[in-house]
Amino acid sequence: MQQLYREYKSTGVIHVQKRAGRHKRPVPESVRNEIVELHRKYRISTSYIGKILKAKGLHIRNEKINQVLKEAGFAMSEPKKWHRKKWIRYERECSNSL
Repeated sequence: MQQLYREYKSTGVIHVQKRAGRHKRPVPESVRNEIVELHRKYRISTSYIGKILKAKGLHIRNEKINQVLKEAGFAMSEPKKWHRKKWIRYERECSNSL
């Protein structure tokens, strides 16, 4: 923090933060084609596609497989699947407020 302030004092330019987190690695085109082909051939879900790819030696997370299927038009983005619990809905903002 002091380094950023020192940089601001010397240059007069405000530091802009970069995006947080890791850089996203793109899925190789050959793997994309294999995922789409498995879905076309067997009409199976992402978890089964992941198991087939794992048996072939490719380790890809289900989220990435689902993203590839969404881009290919085979999967839809679903709204939130969870509902808020009723007891959470009526919580007070401050625990000691009456």
